Amino acid sequence: MSKKNQKSRPASSSPRKGSQTLQTNDKTRRMKPAARNLLMLALVFLAGGELLYRVELINYTTNGIAYIVAAICTLGAVIMQFSGLDRKFGQRKL
Repeated sequence: MSKKNQKSRPASSSPRKGSQTLQTNDKTRRMKPAARNLLMLALVFLAGGELLYRVELINYTTNGIAYIVAAICTLGAVIMQFSGLDRKFGQRKL
């Protein structure tokens, strides 16, 4: 085909424009990896503590400590996710 027969489209009517904005919005809504890992750690402490307590391998106090550790991990995950902390711990985004 010759170059004469090809019609160029204006940049404003690009069909990819909408999909690119969706992709950029998805990137901003992603969860930070450190926050996700802290939530998983909290889940492990809750499940492990409750499981060990129900089969009577640990006592009530130790289970309470596991719950407190899980609560601290969850609070840390929420703070890390919604604060201005970047992936590098301790450095704020400008």
